[in-house]
Amino acid sequence: EAYADAFSACIVGDACEGTEAVRWLVATYPVLKTAAPLGTTGGTVTTPGEGAGKMTFSLIPSPDSSLSTLDNSSLTAPRIVTVRKLCSYVMKNYPSDGSPAPVVEIVCGDVVLPRDMALCTIHKEFWLKEKQEGQMVLHYRPWHGS
Repeated sequence: EAYADAFSACIVGDACEGTEAVRWLVATYPVLKTAAPLGTTGGTVTTPGEGAGKMTFSLIPSPDSSLSTLDNSSLTAPRIVTVRKLCSYVMKNYPSDGSPAPVVEIVCGDVVLPRDMALCTIHKEFWLKEKQEGQMVLHYRPWHGS
């Protein structure tokens, strides 16, 4: 109940904006995800096909890292693919010189994304809210742990 009130105040009521709203969403996402039944958003039931389909996005190294670029950085994946799967993809497809692939985290803008967040959520809650246009760009960088 308290999270629902905070969510309304922060997002719906515009009590916080921009970076503050993004940080709040990242911090409360795991709680909100478990508090709301699957297939519901804001008390309304979504249709089974909603969020279905695929999306194209770029997955490139963070500018502040020394990681190599993947052979294929423009990807198409189901909208429900999670950040965890993207991390695995980077590790499996990282150009190797015999050394182990780095453990990575995925970043959108300056926000480290939760591993259980889906592409469609990232696109809606981060990419579009930052008024970014065109194909979504995600960065990978060495995992800093947390």
